[in-house]
Amino acid sequence: MLKQPHLLSDAGSLAFNSTGSTVKKSILYRLGYKKWLSNPGSKIIQTFPRGTLSTLRAVRLSSHLGIFRFSQSVDTLVDAHVKRFPHLKHDSRHWKQQMEEPLEEICTELLDKYNTKEFRLFVHLDEEPLISFVGEPLDAIEAPNRVVARLRNPEIQNEDKMKYAEGITLENFHEILLVDEEMKVKSGLDSIPFVLLQNGTVQMPSWVQEQDREQHTMLNLVMRICEESGISITFKDPLLSELENWEACALILNSRLDGFLPIDDLHLHEELNSERKSSRNFERNQFITYLQQNLVTEMEALCFRLVECERQESLLVHRPFEQIMNGGNPFTYRQSKYTLHPKPPSVRGKWQEAKP
Repeated sequence: MLKQPHLLSDAGSLAFNSTGSTVKKSILYRLGYKKWLSNPGSKIIQTFPRGTLSTLRAVRLSSHLGIFRFSQSVDTLVDAHVKRFPHLKHDSRHWKQQMEEPLEEICTELLDKYNTKEFRLFVHLDEEPLISFVGEPLDAIEAPNRVVARLRNPEIQNEDKMKYAEGITLENFHEILLVDEEMKVKSGLDSIPFVLLQNGTVQMPSWVQEQDREQHTMLNLVMRICEESGISITFKDPLLSELENWEACALILNSRLDGFLPIDDLHLHEELNSERKSSRNFERNQFITYLQQNLVTEMEALCFRLVECERQESLLVHRPFEQIMNGGNPFTYRQSKYTLHPKPPSVRGKWQEAKP
């Protein structure tokens, strides 16, 4: 049997490059000097000496560049490094202080050179101990977001998942959904399918219920916002045979900070059934937009502001949709300087605007 896909943890595995992200020039910071290189970061880090590696994610915010969960990521990295090299002193605060200035320099150069929203930062500790950094920009995920559904092959293991892309003629697709013989959507290659049904409930594959939500930030945020907004989540494999009952669908990625990707076009591979419609287009749904907006705010709350401060508390307290269907503020704000998002849609009917 094909194992369920390994959900990427925040501590930093490399992501399957299925979401349209491409790597440009990378910047290396080592032994106090900076250098631009043409190789991607994943190649550069292979030249480093024996040590411990983590991946940080950075995002361009309204007034600064923030590093996502900086403290937690460094704590995890230092814990792993000291276990590997017991003679080193375990002092996360010292390591963080040593990292802040180089990271600020790298991020400043990346911001000056590239007009992109998201960056990937590799942090490497060796036995000396010496800290090395590699930073690189990630291109934005460009719409329309195209996804191909095809049969799952029990002989293809997770490490060989790129084989599923063979024979797909559709250009510029973002991900592949794996479907079993009963037309149940089991997973994406590097994502979790998220289906909004016309009855206002959400479906995700059954195996997701067994995951540790705290280890997978985007999944945790999506589920928490749905729960606090009164949206029911069912852990049941979505059926392609019931595609006409899907109001909208999306992908949950843990490899990107903009890791909630609405699906615009869903294409069925010819192996699924030539008698079915070969594709389905989805309009941008109001609840999906509402969810995206709040995910952005929640992610900002988890980002470390270089030089300034680190905010770990959520900025919003969500109120159930039923409490705001007749108008009113959908949020209780802990900080007033953030812009109020539009009122979310009603959960009744086909997600029409709630009437005052």
